[in-house]
Amino acid sequence: MAAHNLIKLGIRKSIGNGESTHIWYDPWLYDDLQPYAETLPYSSLEFATVASLLVQQQHRWDLDLVHDIFTTSDANIILGMPLPLQPQDGTWY
Repeated sequence: MAAHNLIKLGIRKSIGNGESTHIWYDPWLYDDLQPYAETLPYSSLEFATVASLLVQQQHRWDLDLVHDIFTTSDANIILGMPLPLQPQDGTWY
């Protein structure tokens, strides 16, 4: 278990298409010090994925939703993240 926690300290997950990247449980934010969302999760969104934050048809972040759910700090990080041109499943790196 200790080794698992050490590995997680430096690992990140690319969002890909967002379907396999969990908002609250995966280290997906582009922030070296805090790759996890600091915003407390809504119970109705506990298992939501990053895909739920996107306007899929327009390949962009849902600005209003991101601002409604997240703290200003988290929202700024998220909205500053570019979306992949050809989204695939998220990968660990």
